[in-house]
Amino acid sequence: MSDEIEREIEAAETAPSQGLAGAAVLMMATTLLSAVTGLIRASALTWHYGATEDLNAYFQAFRIPDFVYFLVAGGAMRTGFVPVFSQYLARGERERAWRTFSATLWIMLLVASTVVGLGIIFARPLTLLVAVGWRGPEYRHLYDLTVYLMRIMFPAEIFMLLGGLQMGALNAQKHFLWPALGPIFYNLLIIAAALVSPLLWGLPTVAFAVPLSALCCNVLLMIPALRARGARLLWLLDFRDEGFLRVVRLAVPVVFGLAIAEVITVITSNMATWVDPANGSTAFELANRLWKFPTRFIGAGIAIAVFAYLADRYAREDHEGFRRDFSFGMRSTMFLTIPPALIMIILREPIIRLLYPGLSAERIVVTADALLWYSLGILPLSLVYILARAFYARHDTVTAVWAGGVSVAVCVGLAFPLGRVMGVGGLALATSLGNCANALLLGWRLQRRVGGLDGKRILQSLLRQLLPALGFGVVCWGSLRLLQSYLGVTGAVAKLVNAFGPMLAATLVFLALAWLCRVEELVSARRLLTRRFRRRR
Repeated sequence: MSDEIEREIEAAETAPSQGLAGAAVLMMATTLLSAVTGLIRASALTWHYGATEDLNAYFQAFRIPDFVYFLVAGGAMRTGFVPVFSQYLARGERERAWRTFSATLWIMLLVASTVVGLGIIFARPLTLLVAVGWRGPEYRHLYDLTVYLMRIMFPAEIFMLLGGLQMGALNAQKHFLWPALGPIFYNLLIIAAALVSPLLWGLPTVAFAVPLSALCCNVLLMIPALRARGARLLWLLDFRDEGFLRVVRLAVPVVFGLAIAEVITVITSNMATWVDPANGSTAFELANRLWKFPTRFIGAGIAIAVFAYLADRYAREDHEGFRRDFSFGMRSTMFLTIPPALIMIILREPIIRLLYPGLSAERIVVTADALLWYSLGILPLSLVYILARAFYARHDTVTAVWAGGVSVAVCVGLAFPLGRVMGVGGLALATSLGNCANALLLGWRLQRRVGGLDGKRILQSLLRQLLPALGFGVVCWGSLRLLQSYLGVTGAVAKLVNAFGPMLAATLVFLALAWLCRVEELVSARRLLTRRFRRRR
C-alpha cells in the first residue's frame, strides 16, 4: 500500500497541470486540420494557376498584409492581452477583465483601420518591399498585379484584429475549440473561392474572398462562445484604462519580437523575386507552407495550450508547476516534431508532386530544394514557440526581442551570399540557421532566469528518441527508393504511394522503437488513452 501511495505522490509531483495534456491534444488536432486545409488551399491555387506567373503576384500580395496581421492581430496584442486578462480572472475581477477587453478592442480597431487605410493608399510603394526583382519592364505586369491584389486583401486585417482579441479572451478562459476552428473554416472558404475563380474573375476572386472569410470565421464565429462565457463589450474608448496600459507595455516589445520574425519572411521572399524572378516567389511560398506545417500543428499548437497554463502558473506564483508544464511542452514538441522534419527532408519531392499537381517541372525542382533546407529549422522553430511564450507568460516580452534580433542578423547576413550561390535554397538555409540561433539564445536565457528547467529530464527524453528517429529515417529513405524503382514518379497512384507508403512504414518503426526505448512521451500518451477508454467503458 505504501508503494502505491508513493507512486501516486510521485505522479502528482511530476504531472503537468490538469487539463493541459487534453488542451494540447485538442490544439494539435485542430491546428493540424487548419494546416491541412491550408495546404489544400495552396493546392487548389496551383491546380489552376501553378504554371502561371500570376500566382507569384498573388503570394507576394499577401506579404505586407500578413506582416500587419502578425504584428497586431495575430500576436502582439493577443500575447500581451492574455496574461493581463488571465490575472484579472484569477483574482475574480471579471468586471475589470471585460473592461480591459473592451478598451483594447476599440482602440486597436481604430489603429487597425488607420493602418489598413494607409496600406491601401500606399500599396504601390509598399510593393517595392516585397517585389524588388520585378521592377524591370519584363516583369512589370507582376508588379502591377501585386499592387491590385494587395489593395483588395488589406481590409481583412481589421477582422483579423477583432478575431485575435476574441480568441485571446476565450483561450484565457481555457476554451480552445472555437478559436481553433476559425482558421479551418477560413481556409475552406478560400478553397471554395479558388475552385470557382476561373468561372468568375480569376485570382482577384480569391483575393475578394480573403476579407469576407476573415469577417465570418474570425469575428462572427467567436461571438456565441464569448456570450456563453459572460462576455461584456462596453462602448468605451479609454486610453487610460489600467488594464489596457498594461497590455500595451507587454505588447510593444512583442511587436518588435514578431516584427523580427516577419522581417525575415519579408526580406527573404523579396530576395526570392530577385534570385529567381520567374519561379522564386511561388517556390518560396509553397516550400514555406510545407516546412511550417509541422511547426504549426505541433509547436504552435502545444505552445498555445501551454501559454495559458504557464501564464496561470506565474500569476499564482507556482514556480515548480511552471517548470513542469514547460518541460512537458518541450519534451512533447521534440518527440512529435522530429519525425515530420525527417519526412519533409526525405519525401520532399514526392510530397510536392502530390500536393501541387499544377506545378511545372522546373518549379518542382526549385521548391524541393528550398524545402530541404527549410526543414532543418522545423525543430528549432517549434521550440522557439514554447520558449518565447515562457517569457511572455512571465510578463517578459523584451528577451524575445533581442534574441530574435540576433536571429535576424544571422539570417540576413547569410541570405545574400547563400541566395546568390544556392538560389531560393540558400534563402531557406539562412532562415533555418537564424531559427537555430533564436532557440539557443532563448533557452540559455530562460535557464538563467528560472534557475532550472527540468533540463535533465528533457535531455534524457531526447537521447531516448535518437534511435527511433534513426530507424524512422532509414526505413523512410529505403522504402521510398524501393517504391520509386517499381512505380516511377508519375501517375496518380505512384504519387500517392510514394508519399504515404514510406511515411506509414517509417511511423510504425518509429513507434515500435520508441516503445522499446521506453520514450516517456509515448508511454504517457498510451496511459492517457487507456485511462480514458476505461472510463468510457
